[in-house]
Amino acid sequence: MADVEVVETTKVYTVDDDGRWDHTNTWWYKFAVFLDCMRIVPRGLMAAYGYTFWLVTTWYMALPDPSGAQSAFVSTVVGAGAVWFGIYVNTKPAESSANNKKSNKGTG
Repeated sequence: MADVEVVETTKVYTVDDDGRWDHTNTWWYKFAVFLDCMRIVPRGLMAAYGYTFWLVTTWYMALPDPSGAQSAFVSTVVGAGAVWFGIYVNTKPAESSANNKKSNKGTG
């Protein structure tokens, strides 16, 4: 019969005051903060809208005799762009959870 060797190990975990795992040091949290600070998603959506706007206007100008429904479609795309641009301009990046923890320390 072979000898069996048993190795006992211990693991140490660091938790914050609430007893929860600190996720602020993970790569996905840092990536999410980067995306939020650089506003990559809203900028990408604005670029996609600009491309859509360009396609719709070139399509509309190429029509020999546009109908009322086609004109209404173009008006809807242009109006949606105005609304979308207003939302893009008036939004700010969210605060990080580290700032929220500091500001909520006294509440609770």
